[in-house]
Amino acid sequence: MIIRNSNLRQNLFENRYKILAVIVAIILILCVICALNEMAKQSANQEKQANTISTSSYKPQETAVLGENVSQSIQEENTKIMDEFISLCNKKQIEKAYALLTDECKKEIFNSKLQNFEKDFIEKIFNGTKTYSMQSWINSKNPTYKVRILNDVMSTGKIGEVIEDYYTIVNEKGEYKLSINSYIGKEYINKQTTKDNITIEIISKDIYMDYEIYNMEIRKQYKS
Repeated sequence: MIIRNSNLRQNLFENRYKILAVIVAIILILCVICALNEMAKQSANQEKQANTISTSSYKPQETAVLGENVSQSIQEENTKIMDEFISLCNKKQIEKAYALLTDECKKEIFNSKLQNFEKDFIEKIFNGTKTYSMQSWINSKNPTYKVRILNDVMSTGKIGEVIEDYYTIVNEKGEYKLSINSYIGKEYINKQTTKDNITIEIISKDIYMDYEIYNMEIRKQYKS
């Protein structure tokens, strides 16, 4: 960010320690929240391990179930969307595969560009016929699966590299979509704090499987 207003730049410089103190305080709070979330996640993972079912490497249609609280119709939809996506990627039907991604995933991972999806995902991973296995990982409103993508040995005769990823299934406007590349989704926070005429607002966070990115805005309030 380039600050062209000299007065604003001077005010930010003069108040840099106050701004830093506020940012540090927010970071400490967020760290505590993340630690509590991680403890809750580990507890949830321990509870679900006994109910986890893996798919066959060569029969991707035999997908994992999410648990007792998920209806059969939702399980079938989750299986359908995963099978369809892998199939379209194998067939290089790029536009149709891209259409199965959530809007947030398209924006965050591929900058809302079809060519980025083709270059960074299809060309790198689906450079031959692939099959997959999936394992229920997080049972929540938007369930997350651990997905292993590997060569279809029956058609290629080669085992090759196994690629692991996390796919989240999201009901977006009544349609099931996928969020891939370990990106779970965006959560809007809209929380702010003000100190010494400096306001720091946490707008949202982008949630990945192993970390989170917070989107923040810092504003200087001038006295009239």
